[in-house]
Formats: sequence, C-alpha cells, structure tokens
Amino acid sequence: MASAQQENPVDEIVNEIVSLANNDRTPTDAIDSARQIFVTPDLEQIKRESNDRQSPHYFRTLAKRFAQADTSLTIEEMQAFYLGAAFQKDFNPDMSFAQYDTILEMLDREGVPSKAELKHALALTEKVGKAAPADICTYYYQHRLRSLLAEHYGGSRREADKAETRFLLLWIAIASTGDGTSWQKAMYVTRPSHEKLMMYLYDFQPKEPIMIWGAHLYDAFRVKQYGVDTLFFNVDVVRPELMPVANYTCNIADGATDIPGGPFVLQIFFDRKMLDSIGLGRGRDDREMLPYADEWYPFSWNEDHTVLSVRLDLAPHTAYSFSITGPNFIVDGGGRAKGSQLIDFTTGD
Repeated sequence: MASAQQENPVDEIVNEIVSLANNDRTPTDAIDSARQIFVTPDLEQIKRESNDRQSPHYFRTLAKRFAQADTSLTIEEMQAFYLGAAFQKDFNPDMSFAQYDTILEMLDREGVPSKAELKHALALTEKVGKAAPADICTYYYQHRLRSLLAEHYGGSRREADKAETRFLLLWIAIASTGDGTSWQKAMYVTRPSHEKLMMYLYDFQPKEPIMIWGAHLYDAFRVKQYGVDTLFFNVDVVRPELMPVANYTCNIADGATDIPGGPFVLQIFFDRKMLDSIGLGRGRDDREMLPYADEWYPFSWNEDHTVLSVRLDLAPHTAYSFSITGPNFIVDGGGRAKGSQLIDFTTGD
C-alpha cells in the first residue's frame, strides 16, 4: 500500500500528465516530476493477489472501482489492476483490435467526424473494453471520442470526464513503474500496442525495438529525443513463456582465488529442470578463457537435468574469466534462467 506521504499520489501525476497533454511543458519535465513516486511492481505478488478473492488487489474488485473512474485508487492498486489483467485466464497479449484501424483513420481525417461516426466508433471501443478491461488504448480512444461528442454534438460532459479519468488512471499505472530511461527504470507494459501509445504520449518517435535479455525481458527503442537516448519497456508479462523463472548458483564465486589448477569440474545448479541449451561465454579480454578438457563437448547434465557440469583443465596461477548468460538456459516447460553473471577467478597451485 502507499505510504502516508503518498496517500493520494494520483492527483500529482494527473496534474503532470494533463500539463503535458496541454503542451505546457516538455515530456521530460513530467517524467522528472513523477520520478520521485515511482513504484517498481512485484509481478509475482500481483499475479498471486489478482486471483485471490480475499486480497484488496483482487482483479475483479479493482476492475469495478476502475469502471467507476475512482480517483482514490492508489498507484499500487492501479498497477495491480493494469498488470493483474495479464494474469487472468482470458488474457492474450497478442490480441489484435482491428476496430482501432477504423477509429484511427477517422480521427486522423481533417475536420470533425459526424455524430454517427463517433457513436459507431465509441461502440467499437466499448466492445473491445469488455474483452480487455485494462487496455489503455481503448480508454485513450474513448476519451477522444467522448470529448468530440461533448464538444460538437451535445454529448455528456460527465461521461467524457469519466473516460478521461479512466485513461489517465491507466497512464498513471504505466508511468509510475519507471521513466524508461534505462533498463533498471523500464516502464512495465502488458501489450506491444501500449509501448507505441506511451511513446506517442511522450512525443517520442522511435526506431524499431530490440529485445534485451537479462534479469527480465525488455523492449528497447532508440529515440534520441529530449535528452533520452533509448527508451526501455519491461515486457515480462507480454511473453510469459520467456519469463526468467529459474534461479541458479555456480560452484565458482566471482573473485575466487583458491580454485586448484589441473582437472576441475565447473558446476551450475538450477532450481528446476532445464533443457539442453547452454549459456556460457567468454569474459574479460585481459583474462584467459575457460580451458575445456574436451574440445568437442565438455558438458554433461545430471539425470534430472538440474545440474550442468563442465570439465575444465585449469593452469596453475592463472587469471580466468567467463560469463553465464541466464536467459540462454531454457526451462523445461517454458521460461528461462534469471540474470547473467561475469565471473573472474584465479587458480592456485
């Protein structure tokens, strides 16, 4: 839950976002102001609580409050709602909303669309909203459509305001996870389309993304605008089959100086069954590479595929370096190992 000084942080970020939307300030101004109240989501906790009927973060409970445009929702509650949607049985990150092509084409035309066109487009977004209740694109379009109806055709101003509030709440849910300026501060999203919308809202014009493997999965976009070189999005929930889920340890610690020279078996211990893929590589250029005892295939797995053994032939009094790339180790049944390590060690006699 939010701390006392963050009892209602929604208003603060809303003011920043509205200011940005009105072109009063640059995108990085809004990012800098909101940076002090970033909350990194705990995906495992959200997954667990979003499906727990007794939890205040139960998805259906939060969905009802969101539908009412409840601005008393805290940052943690909005993150739990937005990201919790990805842990519901019917969630599909690749679901395609063909209706939006029609809506975009209409909104991009010169002039104001007719009342009939706006109502038809609004009905399409409401249909999508039922299938994807936490889709920020849906509420962005609803906000624009209802605002046009209210401004030009006497539509309900109250409904337009509620649509704007729901859109801003979802913007807050994403914007509060990080500023995206590094992989450590990546913004968390549940669909690729949300990356595009967030960059549009921040006025970034990106190149094609690159997926980055590490402790998590990231999409990185080179932008080189507003003092930002690359924008990072955490996409763990977009590709759950690729999520890092396995922990591992190694029998050589980084910085070790007591590894004996001669025949030695490097071992990596995993906490679940793995497939045959291996993620070992060279380390620092100023140190020796691992000297494999068998030039052709020095690797072997134990019977339950949880321990990888690598046969080495180490020279005495030598500085070695190697890397373990966790995501290159594939879990049997889906997922990858967490994180990567660079390990330096020195042999003795």
